[in-house]
Amino acid sequence: MKNGHKLTTSKILEGRFVTTRAKEIMTTELILAHENMSIGEAIKSLVNNRITGMPVVDQHRHLIGI
Repeated sequence: MKNGHKLTTSKILEGRFVTTRAKEIMTTELILAHENMSIGEAIKSLVNNRITGMPVVDQHRHLIGI
């Protein structure tokens, strides 16, 4: 996340992010899984990038899942 923000439920409930817009904390550098990627490769990418999910795209880079 940009600027080192880590969203947690408690921070949201405290009101810290009530007026923050998604574009202020989003990233534009996507880590993608391709539809033909093996589960092992996908898991490795998740672990190496310290993320818990990623968009899955087809050969035309169209979103087909998350």
